[in-house]
Amino acid sequence: MAIDWDGLVLKGVMDIFGEPISYVPRGGAPIAITDAVFDEESAEIAVGEDGQMATLRKPTCGIRVAALGGAIASQSDTMIRIATGLAYIVKDVVPDGHGHIRLTLMTKGGQ
Repeated sequence: MAIDWDGLVLKGVMDIFGEPISYVPRGGAPIAITDAVFDEESAEIAVGEDGQMATLRKPTCGIRVAALGGAIASQSDTMIRIATGLAYIVKDVVPDGHGHIRLTLMTKGGQ
């Protein structure tokens, strides 16, 4: 029996912590998402060839696959954070296999 991760876990958690965004697939129509979890400075640790560690800070956004209504999240899509009006370009799409996607973002030029 498969677990309904979206219905039992993701939807409830993201309803509490989420905020509205507009997700615009490249060449497609905007999709209103009410429960995206945005983080302006998500930290990622990188280890160089010389063993030196560096902390990279970049914006990320978590969305549910179900919130896309059948669209596929892809690099170069656009995400607009409604609270600030700032637009971001999707640089990386990392699905977790349970209905959640972490988007690594880049501020859209000129903002």
